[in-house]
Amino acid sequence: LHISVESFPLFFHRGLNVSLATNEPLYFHFTREPLIEEYSIAAKLWQFEFNDLSEIARNSVTQSGFPPAWKENALGKLYYLNSALGNDVRKSRVSDIRVAYRYEAYQSELNFLSGQLSGGRQMPRAMRLLEEEIAIYEEVMRTKVVMPAAGDEDDGREEIRSPAARAVRIKAELDALERDMQRMKVLAMQMGSENRGIVEAFHRIRARLKTEGLTVMGNLNDCFEPPDTNGAASETIDRVSENFVKEAA
Repeated sequence: LHISVESFPLFFHRGLNVSLATNEPLYFHFTREPLIEEYSIAAKLWQFEFNDLSEIARNSVTQSGFPPAWKENALGKLYYLNSALGNDVRKSRVSDIRVAYRYEAYQSELNFLSGQLSGGRQMPRAMRLLEEEIAIYEEVMRTKVVMPAAGDEDDGREEIRSPAARAVRIKAELDALERDMQRMKVLAMQMGSENRGIVEAFHRIRARLKTEGLTVMGNLNDCFEPPDTNGAASETIDRVSENFVKEAA
């Protein structure tokens, strides 16, 4: 099958559990890292993003015949869970949103198909239900999973909350916003101080080089001070690219 009509990107975008491999004996590679070469070609040919490549690599690990301990080291302690509860972003590099979307799309499709069956029959599932995954997560991690409240605004039902509850929630959000603004002000002051220190160090170096018969071509004042309004022409050294050093004629 020619690579231009390869069905892999179609299967992947539809959410099938597919991955790239290099076990075909007739494959020809130009480098000593054939798997990296396969991923690079796929990214360029099918416009895959980093999140896509990470998901493909994650699928490759879960499909492999390596022992569970190896997979756990590669993907995290709960790699066998299909929902976002089993996704360790620090290891898999796959976003929780992508994992949650794949899981919810699969469960929604199975729920729809089960609803078309008669006699109470159910479609067989390759993924656990969310309740089962939560139970496994809580048992392994010794942590309680807190589900969103029924009246959360994320569910579009904020209107059923009492006015007092909405006022408390809004006040909490305003307090959090105020803390973020204060933190950003502190960071801005720190960055301004660091920038001034860089400019001062630059001017000291330029002054020292001038005394030694060298000239620094460039001027950092333009980045931090308003332009000169006296109409005087700038010096030649201030019109040339920054940080370029040459011997004075």
